[in-house]
Amino acid sequence: MKKLIYTIVVLLVALHSQAQSPVVNIEDDNGERPQNIYYKDVNNLLDPYVGTYIYTNGTTSLKFVLQKKVQAFDGWLYEDVIIGEYQYIENGVEKVNTLNNLNINHLNSWKYNILGNQIIKIGLPGCEECTPTEKRIKLSLRDTLSGAWARLFFAKVLVNGQQAIRLNLMWDLRTHIYGTPELIPVSFPGGEFILIKQ
Repeated sequence: MKKLIYTIVVLLVALHSQAQSPVVNIEDDNGERPQNIYYKDVNNLLDPYVGTYIYTNGTTSLKFVLQKKVQAFDGWLYEDVIIGEYQYIENGVEKVNTLNNLNINHLNSWKYNILGNQIIKIGLPGCEECTPTEKRIKLSLRDTLSGAWARLFFAKVLVNGQQAIRLNLMWDLRTHIYGTPELIPVSFPGGEFILIKQ
């Protein structure tokens, strides 16, 4: 009987220790992406970017809604991420709107059209006037109409005392192969935008 109890205890301890994912600060993500690791936002660097942000220029607007998802699993590893969706209106006409996708609790975060958690410390584009110690974030955006991907670089700024983000949006290069159907244009232009927090 003692042997049976001992065996059960050993098995439970072994199962418990295997179920624990190693926790790594997202600032220390080196790109290796081992299975079942948990990239945690230890210092809550993603939190200041959560919210609804709007850029307006006359009757043209770009709206981003960003949320933080804690310990999201993508089938390979766990991580704290920013997820989001967007709406673009040009000259009063809505060109694209994915905001309803945030109402769905996707098990895989890649089902959202804005996703990421990369902390940028120095060097990469998106903020020439940022200080060397200022931290920004990089996310990815999928255009649901064209299938194109963009890189989003965010920096926190103040505009007339209001919280805002400076967005540098860069569409990834796409190649058209002669003789195949023309590429669908992206839903909205790239460039730099100042989005005011609502």
